[in-house]
Amino acid sequence: MIDIKNVLVPVFLFLLTTFLVVQVSLHIVETTKKTEELMEETVDSYKEIDISSIEAIEDEKILTREKKDRLVFVGDIFFSNNIRRSYNDGGVDAIISESFRKVLESSDLNIANLECSITDDDDKPYDKTYVFALPTKYASALKEIGIGLFTLANNHILDFGVDALSKTMEILDNLGIAHVGAGTTLQEAKKAYIKVVEGKKYAIIGASAVLPDVSWIASESRGGVYNGYNIEKVAEDIKDIKSLCDKVIVYMHWGKELEGESNKTQKAFAHKLVDAGADLVIGTHPHITEEVEYYNGVPIVYSLGNFIYGGQSRDMYMCEAIFDYSDNPDGSLRLKLYPGISGYKSTREYDTDRETQNKIINLNKKSRECYIDKDGYVYSLDEKKNIDLEKTSSSDIIDN
Repeated sequence: MIDIKNVLVPVFLFLLTTFLVVQVSLHIVETTKKTEELMEETVDSYKEIDISSIEAIEDEKILTREKKDRLVFVGDIFFSNNIRRSYNDGGVDAIISESFRKVLESSDLNIANLECSITDDDDKPYDKTYVFALPTKYASALKEIGIGLFTLANNHILDFGVDALSKTMEILDNLGIAHVGAGTTLQEAKKAYIKVVEGKKYAIIGASAVLPDVSWIASESRGGVYNGYNIEKVAEDIKDIKSLCDKVIVYMHWGKELEGESNKTQKAFAHKLVDAGADLVIGTHPHITEEVEYYNGVPIVYSLGNFIYGGQSRDMYMCEAIFDYSDNPDGSLRLKLYPGISGYKSTREYDTDRETQNKIINLNKKSRECYIDKDGYVYSLDEKKNIDLEKTSSSDIIDN
């Protein structure tokens, strides 16, 4: 006779085990789905984050993606009387050409050097030959141009004292324009601005190695400029920031006015910045363009020249930094230069392609360890060996 108890117990245990396995599997699937949804929400939320303090960064690195991040760097900005008249007559359209404006409009962030304080209290200037102030009624034009970040680290930001510097920073804050390189304390002056583009963090700092007096250097108790002369300290700060960001970019004020090539000090400083971890070094102050160099695989643009100034017509170029993460999470960097003229009343591209090509040829002659193609793209010499570039011969130079 069959013992029913001996039959039913194993069946019951089998059914119970099967039920528990199914429930655990369903729980795992549901948990995985929620985790994936949370990750998607987290990645999407990065698009709207814009951090101005390195202490606030604690998120994860995003991996490869198709979007290329574009940061555009331009040189010195000051509105002379000529530029003010042009702006009064025709607005931003009258002071920047349409093609240059389109470059600015297509970027994730535009960065420039503000070569003046914004103030109407200009009756007590610093005792030096040239002092620059932008009347407050023109401040909104800086926003119209499309600048999202100014470095204030230069030899004119304190022409009318620390009070004018404080007012300048307040006005920029109200316009929604970030600023680096100067402040009411050293901590404020040295602080990096961090732009987050879909999870990738770009830290930008500004420093000046051109100052009229040591009293302009920011300290714990005195407002002023981040000291670019102390390059060792700047290098230390880069190392600290590097551990918290994907890319570190340094915007330096350095060199000598109207010198078309960098000097020994600029080169030495630039190499120290790269050795410390800088991914790109940008320079201004000479008011004309200087060479480009690749050092240990990192591009250095020694001087962009003026962007908007209004003095004598001089060569300039805009520099677009294109970061590509389609192949790997660390990304690659390609620079594109846009040559032009910072003129008496406006900033524009050259009138003819021949003029543009001549400027690129001349820039190639003095640049080091790199090659600029006819479209303005910059390649290291190692990259040039591996790609088929259309070479521009120096024999093609056309006299102006």
